[in-house]
Amino acid sequence: SGPLAASASVQGAKITVKFAHGAGLKTSDGAAVREVEVAGANGKFEAAAAVEIQGETLVVTAAGPGAKAVRYGWVPWSQANLVNGEGLPASTFSVEVK
Repeated sequence: SGPLAASASVQGAKITVKFAHGAGLKTSDGAAVREVEVAGANGKFEAAAAVEIQGETLVVTAAGPGAKAVRYGWVPWSQANLVNGEGLPASTFSVEVK
């Protein structure tokens, strides 16, 4: 299986998304992770300010504090590029942060 978002937690403007099947998490093309958006207190999704892969997690930086949700590849024709060490793509997801 490709990486599946298991949980998300927030501390300030940083959101940590943990994955099942995320061993060797990387991008398929060596570029930055694409298609990650964060919903702030107003519920409106905007592009993440930064996304960093740390082991089997993504650390997503929101434009400001108060993040309510994070999503990935949430468009019909996505150019999402997150894969695990076996090259299997991550499923699109939308998850509330806690």
